[in-house]
Amino acid sequence: MLSADDNDGNVFNGTPHDSQICDAFVNDHWIIGSYLAGEIKDNITISNNIDLIDNVIIGIGKTLTFDSGVTVDLNNCYIKINGTIVNNGTITPANYVLIKQGAEIKGYYPTLASAVSAAVSGQTIYVSGTQTLSGDISVPSGVTLTINSTATVTLNSHSIISTGGTISLDAGAEISPNKVLLNRYSSGPEGIFPTIQQAVNYASSGDEIELFAETYTGDFGVSGKTYITIAGKASGATPTTVINGDVSIYNSDYCTLAYLHVNDVLEVSLSDHAELFMLDVDDRLAFSNSDYAELWDVENNSGNNSIGFSLFGSSIGGEENIIFQTSTCGLQCNGWSDAVLYGQLFCGNSSYDIRLEGPPLSTNSVALYQGDVNNTPSFSASTVGSRIYDPHNDVYWSSWNYCGVLSKVSHAEQTDAEYDPVNEVIFEDPAKEEYRKTLEDYFSFLREIRSSKEKNTDEDLNNKLVEFSNRFDEIVNTFPGSPVAVKSLFHKAKILRQTGNKEAGEEYIESKQNENSQFSNYLSSHRLMFDIKDGNYAEALENIEAILKKLTDPSEIAQLLYDKAMLYRFGLQDETKALETFNEIVEKYPDTQIAQSALRQLKKKYQDNEEIAQNNVGDEILASNYPNPFNPSTTISFALPEEAEVEIIIYDLLGRKVWEQARMSYAAGNHTVTWQGVNKAGQKVSTGTYIVRLKSEKFQATQKILLMK
Repeated sequence: MLSADDNDGNVFNGTPHDSQICDAFVNDHWIIGSYLAGEIKDNITISNNIDLIDNVIIGIGKTLTFDSGVTVDLNNCYIKINGTIVNNGTITPANYVLIKQGAEIKGYYPTLASAVSAAVSGQTIYVSGTQTLSGDISVPSGVTLTINSTATVTLNSHSIISTGGTISLDAGAEISPNKVLLNRYSSGPEGIFPTIQQAVNYASSGDEIELFAETYTGDFGVSGKTYITIAGKASGATPTTVINGDVSIYNSDYCTLAYLHVNDVLEVSLSDHAELFMLDVDDRLAFSNSDYAELWDVENNSGNNSIGFSLFGSSIGGEENIIFQTSTCGLQCNGWSDAVLYGQLFCGNSSYDIRLEGPPLSTNSVALYQGDVNNTPSFSASTVGSRIYDPHNDVYWSSWNYCGVLSKVSHAEQTDAEYDPVNEVIFEDPAKEEYRKTLEDYFSFLREIRSSKEKNTDEDLNNKLVEFSNRFDEIVNTFPGSPVAVKSLFHKAKILRQTGNKEAGEEYIESKQNENSQFSNYLSSHRLMFDIKDGNYAEALENIEAILKKLTDPSEIAQLLYDKAMLYRFGLQDETKALETFNEIVEKYPDTQIAQSALRQLKKKYQDNEEIAQNNVGDEILASNYPNPFNPSTTISFALPEEAEVEIIIYDLLGRKVWEQARMSYAAGNHTVTWQGVNKAGQKVSTGTYIVRLKSEKFQATQKILLMK
């Protein structure tokens, strides 16, 4: 817009009229027009209101002065200051972004993105007004971004991250939607994200993800991370940050979840040394193949769900109150699991407060140290006694303060009258007793190093780990035929890996596998967990297939298939294969406990797809079916607001077409169609959830139906 000066004395009076309009910018003139643009090549004073019609750059050594009362409209342009600005007027709009170097102003910018693009090392960007992001923001090395307490930043779906720069967020700054702050261990904020999952994906070892919003909607999972903390807010002893979705921790050691109310499932798989602090979980809480999870003030309110808290091949340590409000069982150990509880365990409305299960050769270890199992948290003498199902005498109490003879234990499925009263029980099996003592000491040691959030590289720590390695090895050698010897063997192998002897750990398992042939499948299962942790996903998948050919127990097969599905989802990033494997569990092993988890994964995936589909349709057909669940047939009812041709298709949860009725014409009103539970070939279909979809040109409806044989 501006050309070389011809020194004819013309000034820019508000209307560009020829190329001779730049005298005011190169000579010491007063600007009398209303527009400003280009490079300021000399000292300029402006007394009238000004609109920028292009970016303005103040040259080195030059001064631009806005007199008192002057309003400068940036008009989506910026003022870059290589010289000096004296601003006695008002810059609008007021949501501009300021760049400073020390106390010196270096620019006014209309957007955060434009300011970040212009800032150089040693400068600070200040956001004080309203900003709406249209893309991700990266703060470069040497640049500081300060979001002041008066600022309002709308992220939309975008993030603000540091790529070497510094992010400073003042208290009171409003970030929407759902501010998620990522703090880098020892160096402060590293990013601001609109979703928990985006923050998790960007996080690295030692990072803390801080949640500020009251409610977050959507699943999130931590996979392949270490030392990650995700913390919400609490009021007293009650977490106030609500997660409307599933939470999964997979192959991620030393992770912490704190001050969260999870409305759906919380699942920890292949993740050692997890810490759960002050959590409320409204659905199932499950640990699978995870060593030493530490629980503090965890409450489960799973209502009609059968199991509140389940363990498989996992160990937990409960430090404070653990409360379950469930219909069937509070704490269930499904084989090869350990629980060391120091606080109170309350299990309300449960048929069993603790239930120990698993294949005949597996074992569980539940030790309670002044950990009173009570049916309600009232400690009332009139309270119904706690019920423990313990077929292999795996529960140990060092004291039993409040419940006394009101508590009962059974070693088989019995009626209430056939339970034995319990005051104090100890392990009579010397192998179990030695394992309990070693495990208690080991857990105490792990609690100490867990708080440091540092890897075990210190020589003293390694020496202590070696001491525990030797104690577990002694159990293996002294009681070679005991199931606790197998668990001790695996603890030793993990310690060897932890102290940097990964190959030695694997060789140790391999050498003992031949000596313990009856536990070969279990040892093979845990060896493949090492493959997953090392990122050898293809090899782990091959090992799973080999182990599945040897297993006969339905629960063990279903659990290993579930591990396979999770490997597909998180390791191999193959969601289709994951869903196929979940479906295989539901179809072939519907009576196993893990089948409920697999079914939930399928349902949730379908619900996500269904919500997307329903956003693209108009009025819906009113549809239902009876009976539901059904066997062998069900009647599908639907109502049409007007005459229409309707097709009816039934899908399984993988989206495969099972049965269909060709498009037919129906009058307005109520109609019924009966499905006999068969596929297109007339063959009976298996137990499971199916989706009925009714569709016409104008109307659409979906209905979930459950076939139970």
